Amino acid sequence: MRKKALFFIAAALVLTTLQGCTYIAQFLSLVPEKPNVYLRDVKIESANFSRVQTKIILDLENKGLNPLQLFNINYELLLDDVVVGDGTLNDGLNIAPNDTQTISIPLAIKPTNALVSLLNVAQEGHLPNARVKGDIAFGTWLGTLVLPFDKVISKPEAR
Repeated sequence: MRKKALFFIAAALVLTTLQGCTYIAQFLSLVPEKPNVYLRDVKIESANFSRVQTKIILDLENKGLNPLQLFNINYELLLDDVVVGDGTLNDGLNIAPNDTQTISIPLAIKPTNALVSLLNVAQEGHLPNARVKGDIAFGTWLGTLVLPFDKVISKPEAR
């Protein structure tokens, strides 16, 4: 009799734990997954001595189970820790689950800062370290979530 009672208690504990894991899995599925970002093209729209206005064409892939709602993105392009460009995308964007959407983001390049970075390359004889950093605001079931990002752009391998 005592063994049966222990068996039922153990079974109840296991089932309760498994049910809890199911709730945790359902909760975690509501958290947006980081989208895959693919560079498609770069276009120069206008240029003068103070600013070069470009458009970066990206494919954003939502590999998550829920729609991805982007509110805005602020970003800077750095070469060897010198800010050479920046931009903001304020257009709202909704990407369905398991879908890819092409977006065009503005990037204003400052020629004087880019020239400083290029002079460093000429003097030191190496490619600059490139980074994109900023923050992204997107919608979740909890409300707006703003997350910082800092991505190193990998250099092409020497041949």
